[in-house]
Amino acid sequence: MKRVIFGVIMIALIAGNQSAEACGAFFVSTEETQLADMSDQRVLLIYSDEGIVHHLVQVAYEGKPSSFAWVYPFPAQPEIAEASESIFSQLDSLTRPNFTITTDYGSDDEGGGCIGCLPGAAMGSKEGYMDASADTPVTVWNTGQVGIFDYAIITAVTVDDMLNWLNDNGYNAPSSANSVLEHYVQLGWYFVAMKINAESVSTMTSKTSVLRFTYPYSSMVYPLYMSSISSSSNVGVIIYVVAGHRIQTSSSGTYVTREIPRNEVKATSSNSTNYDELFSKIINDAGGRAFITEYATDEIEELLRSNDLLPYTDMNLFLTRLRTNMRPSLMDNDVIFSFAPSDEELNSSFHLYYPPKEDAGVGYILPLFLLLSFFFFLAKIASHLLNLKK
Repeated sequence: MKRVIFGVIMIALIAGNQSAEACGAFFVSTEETQLADMSDQRVLLIYSDEGIVHHLVQVAYEGKPSSFAWVYPFPAQPEIAEASESIFSQLDSLTRPNFTITTDYGSDDEGGGCIGCLPGAAMGSKEGYMDASADTPVTVWNTGQVGIFDYAIITAVTVDDMLNWLNDNGYNAPSSANSVLEHYVQLGWYFVAMKINAESVSTMTSKTSVLRFTYPYSSMVYPLYMSSISSSSNVGVIIYVVAGHRIQTSSSGTYVTREIPRNEVKATSSNSTNYDELFSKIINDAGGRAFITEYATDEIEELLRSNDLLPYTDMNLFLTRLRTNMRPSLMDNDVIFSFAPSDEELNSSFHLYYPPKEDAGVGYILPLFLLLSFFFFLAKIASHLLNLKK
């Protein structure tokens, strides 16, 4: 039997005050070359005040299209459509930390994954999915094609029913996924199972696609537990959340929100900083269960409008960027979001000096001290010589 590994970059986007965004399990098959385990997730959640979520996911794969399959859980039955790929590069350009390092103090110039990895898939077709039966109590709510993908939306009574359906339809889920899938089955979540459409392979121009899932929400949640299936030692997660206010992880949940003190960010050379070290230390100090708030702003409307993602609402919109690097073993729960105490904006741009200004001051003191000592020494010698002449 062909062994399949699923890998995907997940970028989720939700419109409205959504509940949790789903974390997906990506499967990619490996016949000759094993698919790289995608260790990074980028998720954009847009929460409206009308109870509707627009959830955008970027799916990327390597290897043969026939080897690719993908499973993703949602708290409600979604509608599925294609979306623009540019939204994620735009968000990254807007929010990622950037540094300007000044080295000339005398100048006025200021230069300077796979979310869960499961195995196996055969090339899909619209007729390829098996309906539920009395022996396999799985409900297939909808099937169709979006972009290059064939999909089925399913729910299951038990995790065994879910696994049987996946295996019968070529997904070959490993036993390590059982407890994770059971978590979402017991919650009554819906699963979207996807394969690449056989007839679409010849027209493919890219190995990435962005899909939009629209569904109602009841709480703001991100299904991080699904990512615990990943085989990576660490999983990088960036969650972009658009809502009526700045977002943080809920105090009642498993994960905490932290910030990097701006006054502790220093240049360590003319082209490097200690930002990554501070980032890792803050997460480690929280037991590895922390998200760092790196950016927050209410100036997001134009970016959403240009990508046809502006919620149909009069609510104020606030963008928050949360990021972490986390071991899959710590992804043992879903992330619950809540509104932050204030809508204070947070800039991700840093203007630094090398050497840091306080270090530069020390650097000037020593030469000045030596110079003054030298002149004092010369003065003492001159005074001594004058006394000898007398």
